Amino acid sequence: MIYYAHSTMIYGSKLETYYYEHIRKMFNYEEIINPSSDIPQDLDSDLIMELCYDKISRCDVLVFTCIDGYVGIGVYNEIRHAFDCGVYVYLLIHNKLILLKDMSIFDVIGKDNNWHSRIKIKE
Repeated sequence: MIYYAHSTMIYGSKLETYYYEHIRKMFNYEEIINPSSDIPQDLDSDLIMELCYDKISRCDVLVFTCIDGYVGIGVYNEIRHAFDCGVYVYLLIHNKLILLKDMSIFDVIGKDNNWHSRIKIKE
């Protein structure tokens, strides 16, 4: 099972659909967890994240996308949780998958508990 971590800014968009279908083709998986559609979004943000963490812990793979080289604090925390659970983590960028070994790809810029914080992906 794959978890697709991505910005809420693209939930419900054509870009989200494009990435979702691309992941499906690359992995030949029937089941992809998309928090946009598989987790209720009308709940408190902390509860939403707990539900996301629960789904991630039951997956084999997490694939994430970024926007202009950044991920938000929610995606960053999902990735960190995946590593804590022994889940394989891939970055989907330029239609290629990059397997990450750890969190060293991220340059944390002013990270706090603000859900709007952004984390830069190192070049």
